[in-house]
Amino acid sequence: MKFQGAFFGFGKALLDFIYPPTCVVCRSVVENGSPICRQCFSNLKPYDNAEDLENLWIARHKTNPVYLDGFLAGFYFEPNLKNLMHLLKYQKEKRLGTFFGKWLADRYSDQLREWNIDWIVPVPLHARKRRKRGYNQSELIARGLATENNFKIAYNVLRRTRNTPTNTGLPAPKRIENVSGAFVVNPKINPAAKRILLIDDVITTGSTLNACAEPLKKAGAAAVFALAIAHPPLDYLQFS
Repeated sequence: MKFQGAFFGFGKALLDFIYPPTCVVCRSVVENGSPICRQCFSNLKPYDNAEDLENLWIARHKTNPVYLDGFLAGFYFEPNLKNLMHLLKYQKEKRLGTFFGKWLADRYSDQLREWNIDWIVPVPLHARKRRKRGYNQSELIARGLATENNFKIAYNVLRRTRNTPTNTGLPAPKRIENVSGAFVVNPKINPAAKRILLIDDVITTGSTLNACAEPLKKAGAAAVFALAIAHPPLDYLQFS
């Protein structure tokens, strides 16, 4: 087994030498196999006021039950980041998922320790959409996050029962309606007393994540938090 590992390690090093990894944005050669170069990464805008986002989201859902106990996002969902999310979801640039998962684990390490997470639960895709895409980007993010800590990824806790249309472009009330009842807890798995971290690529109004948290809370989960790569600027949320 050691020989086999060394052989594959040598093979990867040789391949990287012949075909060095390049940035998914500008195609310049990158260090350490990163999917994005330092210059392109510097064009992203980290989000630095998650409390404002959370308070706004709760205020906009004041007529609906809120099942999430807290959530965080890493970056503003602006054009540079939007392009990367498109590459992750539709162009099979899967290494972006694990890269951002690791970055989120580092950025929010203190908060994640405070939340005292038992399980990481990726937001599931409908089976039909997963077959078409070939993978679930939320699972890739979760794997990156898990490599930086001891969290357990619970892949099959939630099931998506309806292949809902995309929430993109819908106002908040329609987003809530679109995903209402779309997720159920796997009857073979008991989330009672667990502290759960939902993982998604983008938080917009939070409707999908709240719809995921609802059945988990009703099944006895002690707390449900959420973490995503990005969300839009607050002025978008205030007027959408």
